[in-house]
Amino acid sequence: DLNNQQKMVATGNVARVFLATGLRQGASIHRFMSSVIVRDVPNSFTRCLREQKSLDINLHNARDEHETYLLLLKENPAVDTCVRLPADENCPDCMFVEDTAVVFGKQAIITRPGAPSRRGEVEPVAVALRALGVETKYMKAPATLDGGDVMIAGREIFVGHSHRTNEDGFAFLTQTFASSPQAPRCTFVPVAGALHLKSLVTWGGPELGYFVADTEGGNKIANAILRHHGRHALAQPAIHFVPDATAANILRVGSTLYYASQFPTSRTLFKNLAARHQTLKFVGVDSPEINKADGALTCCSIVVPSDA
Repeated sequence: DLNNQQKMVATGNVARVFLATGLRQGASIHRFMSSVIVRDVPNSFTRCLREQKSLDINLHNARDEHETYLLLLKENPAVDTCVRLPADENCPDCMFVEDTAVVFGKQAIITRPGAPSRRGEVEPVAVALRALGVETKYMKAPATLDGGDVMIAGREIFVGHSHRTNEDGFAFLTQTFASSPQAPRCTFVPVAGALHLKSLVTWGGPELGYFVADTEGGNKIANAILRHHGRHALAQPAIHFVPDATAANILRVGSTLYYASQFPTSRTLFKNLAARHQTLKFVGVDSPEINKADGALTCCSIVVPSDA
């Protein structure tokens, strides 16, 4: 019973921590287990920043979508802990925790979001990361960076140059992670026609490669990825062009890939991939209300490897 597994972290009422259902009593934690940080949907969510302000957001439905998302993560056998932060009514966008931090190895950058109204979101996430044993480093002005502009693909880190992320933010990330044992290779990629880099591309892991929106902006990013791989003498990656831009944002946790299921044409692509990669699990997630807020699957969580 998840309610019986609930406990408060040492920082008091900052978060609720749940043991995920995939971890059975007495089982050892696999070295690739992960913790996940999520944040509740505030009543003020209907006032969040978004491109299409004419679309009304149904708060009840958005919360239902978020609860389903959280339940699916709790059921993932690669997730041992879910940290659920309370909403902040002063921060309508706070459920989109991805933008507040970037985790690589044993370090996390606490970002300085590009939208000034979102800068109050970062501290509870920083506290939660430190409680999980992750070292944090705070970004300072004039740097700005949203986590949604950072795609980590193994040792490769692609950072989107968008309205939310600037050159100073990219430089801060590069310098911060330069000392990491993983020695990442970082590339700054222009973003056009989308809010964030991961609005157009996400990484599905070494077996699957990249999922790219089949748009003009997505095609430019695909070319940038190919140039990066060529420049570093890496094998040319698989690139899957996704017909619906929102569906290009997938979330990979362990051997499970979560994808947006409300788009029939893109859904066929993922079902075909599932048939060819039977060691992986493909899970469809329907979140149209969250999509109205320019949100997608990666936006709603921060995944922290337990061996970080």
